[in-house]
Order: sequence, then structure tokens, then C-alpha cells
Amino acid sequence: MDRRELLKALSVTGLGALTSQLPASRASAQGLGSLHMLTATAPPDLVCHVFYYAEKLGFYKDLGLNFSVEPVANDPTALRGVLAGVCDIAWCGALTTLQALRTGADLKVLSCFTPSLDYKIIARNDIASVKAMEGKPVAVSQMGAVSQIVPKIMIENAGGDPSKVQWVSAGGGPNRYQALVAGRVSAAPLNALHAGLAAEMTDKFHVIATAVKDLPDFIYAWDIITSATLAKKPNELRAFIRGTARASQWVTENPRRAAELSQQILPDVNLKDLERAIVDFAASGYWSKTGAVSPQAWKYTTDTLIRNGDIPSAPPAENILVKL
Repeated sequence: MDRRELLKALSVTGLGALTSQLPASRASAQGLGSLHMLTATAPPDLVCHVFYYAEKLGFYKDLGLNFSVEPVANDPTALRGVLAGVCDIAWCGALTTLQALRTGADLKVLSCFTPSLDYKIIARNDIASVKAMEGKPVAVSQMGAVSQIVPKIMIENAGGDPSKVQWVSAGGGPNRYQALVAGRVSAAPLNALHAGLAAEMTDKFHVIATAVKDLPDFIYAWDIITSATLAKKPNELRAFIRGTARASQWVTENPRRAAELSQQILPDVNLKDLERAIVDFAASGYWSKTGAVSPQAWKYTTDTLIRNGDIPSAPPAENILVKL
């Protein structure tokens, strides 16, 4: 079974049914100096393009690392991929990772270059605040997803009651954007690309909240590995961190060039829209320059998810966060 076939299987089945299908020579076939990464959105979300920049610009190669990156459909597929040995690293949501840790999954958090949520809450102009979304239809990807958790936390922090919101499962960002523009919902959490498009229609919509400002310590996604990979490839993992850190600095200084690289990854997206989103990220200091997870962010994220009922508890940070 080749990687494509295995990834397809991972997207529709659990880990246990797949481990027997892995070739026994998989580990021995990997040469020193190589890492393969899965990113948990397909096509790759703009915020994870920092890994693609580092690969395209040769930052990993400069450090002697043979690096490859591949998008998959969602967080569960990326997580199963790293556990099954399809990849060495997975860019995966914090919630999915913490839920897997509760089941005893052998996972470590290597780094976090996308620590903040990039959502902006876009609403009709007659909705003045997140609290005013009470009683209104609000589009999210699905119930219990991060796209619902984020506005729920914002509403609670504003003294509102998220149970009074009419949550609508609309699907991914493009679907939420279309639902908002078509008038089927009154508000929606959108990523930078679609938020920028909606915000251009100033006669209809405006930004009522920005997650990177309002929830700066809520971790969005990080880079996960297994203990086996940590033991086998510490030098490669250090090179990955150094190369990605270089790319994080580069993108903030070269938004136009970054947009051009992103358009190679997302050819159907307008170059101007990509550049606008990247400039917005750079201005907010979105990408981490070190990849480190702060104790404050770990505590806030885990405490919030426990309070929200998404996880019953969380392991100690020192058991999960890698220090290389």
C-alpha cells in the first residue's frame, strides 16, 4: 500500500485497522536527514503555508534536511497519519490532539508556529457585537468544531449566552462565507481570506471580533510527533524548527513574495486577496518566530476546553511539550 492509498484509508477508518497494513520496512527505508509532514487542511490553509515557504525557499535544505509536506483533509487524518507512521510530523489542531492524548495516544508537541486563531467574526451591520448574535443564525463548520468553540467563548466573555445562538452547520470557510453573503445566516467566523472579502462589502458586513486579539492565548494548531520519531530524529527535528522559524521571519518581511508562493499552492485565489491576508497576519504578529508553546497558552487552552466540556482533563504540559 503506497502513501496515497494509506492516506485515503486513514480518512475513512481508524488507526487500529490500519497498523497491520504498514510495511515492516517503513522505518528502515527512511534515510537520515529526511522528514515528511502532513498539514491538516486540503487545500492547505494559508496559515500553514509557512512550512511550504520554508520548503520552497530551501530553508530546510540549507540545514541539510530533506523535507516534504503534503496536505490531507482534516485533523483526524493528519493525527492518524503521524501515529501510523505515514509521516514524521503533522500540523494538527490543538483540540484534536488533546482529545487523542486522553485515549492514550503516543503524541508529543514539537513546536507551534501557528499559535493563534485566525478567525474574524463577520456580521451584518445591524449586529453590533458578539453578544448581539444571541437569537441570530450563525454559521460554523459543524457543532463542536473550533469554528463554534471560538465564538462561544467570545460570547461568554462578553457576558452573553451562546445557547441562545442559532448555530448552523455550514461546512468549511468558503461555505460559511457563501451562507453569509447569501443572507442565510447573520454572522460567521471566517479566516483571513474570506473575512477580507466580506469586509470589503462595507454596506452589508463588518468585523465584530478578532480572535487573535480577543483570544490571544487560545492555541489553534501545532506540530505533533511520536516519541519514536523524537528518539530517532532529534537532529532533523531541530532543523525543522530552525528552518520554519526562518520562514516565519521571512514571511513578515516579504508579504508580496509570500503571496506569490501561496498562489502556487492556491492557484484559484486572487493574488491581492492573498497578500492582504498575509499583511494582516504579519501586522498582528501571527506566526511564531520560535515555535515555542508558552505555559500561559497551554493553561488557557486546556482550561477553556475543559470548562467547555471538550476534554475532561489535560496531561501536564511537561509530559507533552518537547524541548530540543
